[in-house]
Amino acid sequence: MEDFDELNENLYVSANNANKYVNIMGPINAQLGNVSYVLVAIVGAIFAIGNFWGFTLGSLASFLTFNRNLNMPINQISQQFNTVVMALAGADRVFKLMDEEPETDEGYVMLVNAKKDDEGNITESEERTGLWAWKHYHKAEGTTTYVELKGDVVFNDVDFGYTDEKIVLHNIDIYATPGMKIAFVGSTGAGKTTITNLINRFYDIQDGKIRYDGININKIKKADLRRSLGIVLQDTHLFTGTIKENIRYGRLDATDEEVVAAAKLANAHSFIRHLPLGYDTVITGDGGSLSQGQRQLLAIARAAIADPPVLILDEATSSIDTRTEKLIQQGMDKLMKGRTTFVIAHRLSTIKNSDCIMVLEQGRIIERGTHEQLLEQKGRYYHLYTGNQIAS
Repeated sequence: MEDFDELNENLYVSANNANKYVNIMGPINAQLGNVSYVLVAIVGAIFAIGNFWGFTLGSLASFLTFNRNLNMPINQISQQFNTVVMALAGADRVFKLMDEEPETDEGYVMLVNAKKDDEGNITESEERTGLWAWKHYHKAEGTTTYVELKGDVVFNDVDFGYTDEKIVLHNIDIYATPGMKIAFVGSTGAGKTTITNLINRFYDIQDGKIRYDGININKIKKADLRRSLGIVLQDTHLFTGTIKENIRYGRLDATDEEVVAAAKLANAHSFIRHLPLGYDTVITGDGGSLSQGQRQLLAIARAAIADPPVLILDEATSSIDTRTEKLIQQGMDKLMKGRTTFVIAHRLSTIKNSDCIMVLEQGRIIERGTHEQLLEQKGRYYHLYTGNQIAS
């Protein structure tokens, strides 16, 4: 709070000084222009009346016009000075961002297309086969092994903090076998989204281990790790382009038929074909011409076309009508089938069929189990589900 107050005070002083200087400079420049105009008029009139050096009234009129034309850009520059300074400050931030060091990546395990023979041996493939594998080079032995990508995710006694001084997640243990649906519930700030950010390695943990198909995620190249994960966030971002191109962003080499198949799986095909140009309809402004529910369906289709083995879903049905919510939920259910799925739940009614529900409070998992098991415990989840409050 002290740091924020200091920054806020500095911003106030800077903004106040900027406005003060602009409000002073503007009138001064304007009056200087008027004074110079009057001086030219007086001196020129004296020269014209006295017929000095052949100076005439026509010459005076020309000089007055030149004077006005000279002052006008000076006045404009003074009015725009504040904008110019702000632009320079913005440019400084852009250059600082460009000069930032890229995040380090010590990973060496790569994600590759693979194929499996009749004996179950996995080999690398140049073509897309629908089967992915982790290509793990063992430097000590000088050998390379291939591990099939299945979506087995394990958190083993994980601690995490955005700074070492303040740990926000404590002793997190999660065992997600392929095909499981795991839901995280809890109050705002309990650590639900933070856990999913750790799977992506948006942040590195302070203690413990996170393993993906038995491989420590620190050994996996970040780009390959994130390519194996499908994410549907609460805020959907669409690009200027056609509906088809926005869905294909999930996998750039997808065919038109695969785009349509993904849209059908996500329940987006129905509204797309009613658009003026169908899949070739151009959307702009982050999909501003579409409803929130339609944008969410496109996000699900984008994840479906990537066909990842692991999904992270941040449900976005809180401000959507009931019919659209049902369509989105059906699309999510189809997408989750056969995939390891982590769901951040906002409406508890949507996660009743989860294999495991984890209740977080202040960075700790305080309850875990199925919907029925947690209701029987009559603990935090029971009170969240029924809408009751736990007595302090």
